[in-house]
Amino acid sequence: MFETVLSYYHQGGPVLLALAILSVIALAVGLERLTATLVFTKRLGNARERILQHVGEGNLTMARAVNSTLPPHPGAKLFEMILAEAKARPSQVRRLQQRLVRTSKTRMWILATIGATSPFIGLFGTVLGIMDAFRRISEAGSGGFQVVSGGISEALITTAAGIFVGIEAMVFFNYLQSQTSHFAAELKDAAEEIVEAMGGPTNEAERGDSRSAAH
Repeated sequence: MFETVLSYYHQGGPVLLALAILSVIALAVGLERLTATLVFTKRLGNARERILQHVGEGNLTMARAVNSTLPPHPGAKLFEMILAEAKARPSQVRRLQQRLVRTSKTRMWILATIGATSPFIGLFGTVLGIMDAFRRISEAGSGGFQVVSGGISEALITTAAGIFVGIEAMVFFNYLQSQTSHFAAELKDAAEEIVEAMGGPTNEAERGDSRSAAH
């Protein structure tokens, strides 16, 4: 096994080593972000249910205590703002929601960058390999299809590796994009449900309508 890997490295050269490193980085970042997103979404749903239960009973003190003692998740700060005695403005809640969603996309740019550049890095390695094959043919003073095809087949290893790493990174990136969108929707729904349970408007338009009705 080790000899096979070493053989591929000799054929692909430093470019193949760089692609292997990028593959490990993409796998590490993808698994870390996937785990964090799934765990936080689950904790968010649990916190919403517990908080809504106490808010429905009119016990805001217990709702605040539950929010502060549950396992950490990004929505905790948002719920803390909503449950605070000093009522938060809808615009403040919305800005915090957007900030939390941006935070959930941390390091996803790494996956996008690896996915976009890996095939080109592999192609670059192939070009270098082909140039080296022709150089060796020139130095030997003899060529032929067998000599050329051997050098080209070795050089194409980096192209295959680059495509594989690119696919790996983009699969993680696209799936995480969908999970992040799901998390953003869950966060928004949870905030609105808690605000409604407390008897407050969920957006600026509703707040304006309530003020107009009061006058």
